[in-house]
Amino acid sequence: MEKLKYFTIFILVICFSSSCSVGNYGTLVGRYTYTPTAVVVDVYSIGAQIRTDSIDKGFSLGARNATYLFPKPKGETRSGEQEWKFFRAPLPEGEVGAIKRANLGIEAEMLDLFNKFNVGYSDNLIVVGPSFGDSRVVHLDYIPDDPAKTCVLILKKEKEYEKTCNGAP
Repeated sequence: MEKLKYFTIFILVICFSSSCSVGNYGTLVGRYTYTPTAVVVDVYSIGAQIRTDSIDKGFSLGARNATYLFPKPKGETRSGEQEWKFFRAPLPEGEVGAIKRANLGIEAEMLDLFNKFNVGYSDNLIVVGPSFGDSRVVHLDYIPDDPAKTCVLILKKEKEYEKTCNGAP
């Protein structure tokens, strides 16, 4: 029975380490959902992943899903559409409103505000704040099972503060 346990662990390590991604390229899949106010990027990966983006720097070995919630960039005209990208998942330009991450395996994060090392299962949501000394109001509506209803508004000027995702003040 003990040999079966070690054999199972060995097989799992081989399976998870047989694929890899660096940055936003490799064995990963990206789903882009465009709403009237947001771009939702879901990135699914398996194996070893080295993340080089400053908003989500780190390393993971295992299965990982990360969701990045961006306000809709200026000039983006798509709305109500969904797009899949295989073997690459570039993030949109601009500041991210929030990041939801789930990881099964080993993960090391090296972010500006904190460092984290995890073995096992981890699931968290980080709302990304402004730089020190900056002020803003963020309206964020997000349903993980229905990303098409996502709303992200990052308001930086006091005259914009009345805006909300549902249109009511």
